[in-house]
Amino acid sequence: MKPQIHKKNKKRAAASNMVYIGAIVILIILAAIGFGLYATKSSVTTTVTSTSTTTTTATVTSLPPSDEILLNDSGTLYNNMVITQHYTANYACENTSSVQSLFSGLPGQEQQSTDCEVGVGVVPSGTLPLFVLTPAYAGLSIFGYQPLGATPEGFPTFTYNGTTHVVLTNCPGMGASNPALMCVDHPFLLYSPYFTAVEQHLGIKNGLNVTLSNGQTVHADEGVLFTPAHTHLIATSTGNSSIGWYLVVVLVMDPNIMPNPITGQCQDVVPSNLTDPTANCLTNITSLEHAMTTYDSAVIAANANNPIWQTLNDAFHVGGLQVIVPGLNSPADLMNTSNTNVVLYFSTPNMYPPNPI
Repeated sequence: MKPQIHKKNKKRAAASNMVYIGAIVILIILAAIGFGLYATKSSVTTTVTSTSTTTTTATVTSLPPSDEILLNDSGTLYNNMVITQHYTANYACENTSSVQSLFSGLPGQEQQSTDCEVGVGVVPSGTLPLFVLTPAYAGLSIFGYQPLGATPEGFPTFTYNGTTHVVLTNCPGMGASNPALMCVDHPFLLYSPYFTAVEQHLGIKNGLNVTLSNGQTVHADEGVLFTPAHTHLIATSTGNSSIGWYLVVVLVMDPNIMPNPITGQCQDVVPSNLTDPTANCLTNITSLEHAMTTYDSAVIAANANNPIWQTLNDAFHVGGLQVIVPGLNSPADLMNTSNTNVVLYFSTPNMYPPNPI
């Protein structure tokens, strides 16, 4: 009989966009929803190689100049192309009984509360699914916190066989020490029973203390974490028409199928038993459907020391599955089921420019 992960009523809050986390105690993330409000126009990247004090070689893909970053836009993958998500309104978190205000006694804008959650799904009328690809194989670094392996900008890193790869995403993790590329107008913190399970896996049973950039230290109840790095995937384009999109979290466990958000390309990162390790590159919905039922030896090799995968495997025996979509039982559920209560509002103009893969 598989262990069950139970939900608890939690208090949680959305911090003001002007407040950033300065330091944290170890927070980890199993799944999280993500959003991006920045888009990179240039498809030109520069690769540099450096060696750390531990002699681990890191291959880093640098970002385009800051004047190439556009507010209120992000890239999204659609039918093997990279197009634009143009945001038209702030996010909304539909009311659920399992989340309430997180922090008490915070001054000013920090008292604002949201009810944003990974675990309870809502599908409001007239909305379409937005699949949020979270590179969970990168472990704790997806949170964006530099001491846990992320870049200063909040991009995750993944190390295999002595080489560390920077995982570029549409939106970096919210724990970034350099907030220049941080997603705005999105929940700063999320609650999830899955987060609680990961914390308990590491022996964290009473939540965590976090220090805000204003120097104030507050307590975050267990199951409350920050929004991690992610890339977007849609099944339908609405062109210049803006609608609501409900979020579906996808935990990518296979580094070979996580697409570069600028080029849309996947690359062999970890040796695989599959004939074509990148065949299910997550640039279209068909590939996502296939990845939900495809097992790859690369997943075991990539995640052996990853507490996110360890927690999932202990609870659900996920083994070498390329992706995990919490709460969804089969690919047939993808287009009509959500695992979050978050709705975003944007159009999808055919620009970025379109980049056939």
